[in-house]
Formats: sequence, C-alpha cells, structure tokens
Amino acid sequence: MSMKNRWATGTVSIEECIQALRDNDPAIREEAAYQLGIMGDQEAIPHLVGCLRDHEEKVRWRVLQALHKLGPSSVLPEIQSMVKDPSSRVRGEAATALGKAGNVAGVASLLPLIEDTSPDVRWKTLEAIAEIGEAEESVLKKIMRSLDDPESSVRMQAARALGACRYKPAIPLLIQKLHDPKHTVRWFAAWALGHLGDEEAIPHLINALGDGDEYVRIYVYQALAEFGSRARAALTKALSRTDPTLKRLVQMLIDDISREP
Repeated sequence: MSMKNRWATGTVSIEECIQALRDNDPAIREEAAYQLGIMGDQEAIPHLVGCLRDHEEKVRWRVLQALHKLGPSSVLPEIQSMVKDPSSRVRGEAATALGKAGNVAGVASLLPLIEDTSPDVRWKTLEAIAEIGEAEESVLKKIMRSLDDPESSVRMQAARALGACRYKPAIPLLIQKLHDPKHTVRWFAAWALGHLGDEEAIPHLINALGDGDEYVRIYVYQALAEFGSRARAALTKALSRTDPTLKRLVQMLIDDISREP
C-alpha cells in the first residue's frame, strides 16, 4: 500500500512521518507535515522546525500549520523569522501561529505585516494581535490607520484588535466605523466600543440600534448591555424616538439592565 493510501487509513507512524519530511517529493513532505500536526506529538517539533527553510512554499506553509497546532510558543524565534518569507501564504500562517502562541514578545515581529502588500496577511496579522490582546503604542497607532484599509476584512480585524487591546485613543475612529459601508466592520466596531467601555460611545451605539443589518443590531445591543446602568439615562431619553424598531430594542435593553443585581 502506498504512503498516501496509508495516510488515508491512519496507519502511518510518527517515525515514518518524520522520515517523510525528507522525501524528494514535495507533495509527500507537505502531507507529512500536515499529518504530524494532526498527530499532536511534541516529538515532531524539532523535525518540523528543520523544514521551515524547505524550498517549496506549500511545505513551509504546512510546517507552520503543524507548529501552530503543536504549540508555537516553544519555537517562537523560529516562527518570528518566517514573517519575512517571500510567500504571502507563509507570512500569513506565521502571523496566525504567533497569535496562537499568545506571547506579547511576538507582536514586534508582526509590525511590518500590518502594512503587508497582501490583504490576507494584513487581516491575519491583525487577527493575531487581537488574539494576543496587548501591543505597544507604536503598533496600536499603526493599527488605527488600518481602520481605513481598502479591504473590509482588514478594517474588521483592526477594530477587533483595538478593542481587544483596550486602546482608548481609537474610540473616535471606532465610532466613525459604526457607519462603515461593510456590515462586518460595523459589527466589530460596536464590539470594540462595548469592550472599551467609554461612555462617549453610548449615544452613537444607541443610534446604531437602528442599523439595517440584523447582526449589527445584535452586536450593538450586546455592546450597550456591557455598559449596564451607565447607559440607562441615555436609553431612557431615546424612548422618545419615533422609530418603532429602535424603541423596542431600547426598552428591551432598559428591562435587561433593570434586572441586573
């Protein structure tokens, strides 16, 4: 039975997979890396690290995916070095692995990727920083500029990262993003404002309860609920609005807040 068929039936040992990392066929090396990630055995880590310089893009990508699953914090410097890889696919996967590692020390290496030429790399980098939830001022200032990125996926992750890092200087820009043309950006702008908890955002969030997208309204509702009793006065005032949908949601929020212990 061929190696590929044995992989399909799950009868290949970890030792055989490690050996296959050195096979002449790049497709075999790629699959070996993938299988080692699934197996989850820490013994494979040093062997995978040795393949980070494989000349085939897909092999390097699969190796990073495997390390991502096995515990990237143990090989942080090696993964950090991959953010300079010529392949955008590999750079994006390196960013994801650094986010999984959750180590603030890894954020500095992500800084150049925030403005990478590839939109996929940019949003994966911002997603990684959101997962880490902490970054230096210089990084956060650069992330604020990403709120105007032409790609909506990047703007969305920028809003998420700023909220996750609790960066209050971003509040005015996040308020503006409640009017972004893309609904997914409006979702995370609302989430970030709720997470930041600054009362300056309350009236803007109340206005956003009338958004035409159902999920935006859900995110906004949850954001306002985060404020609790601090939002009651502004919500009570909003009951004078004529929009029936907005009034209904406002009353629901007031009732929810009133039930708080």
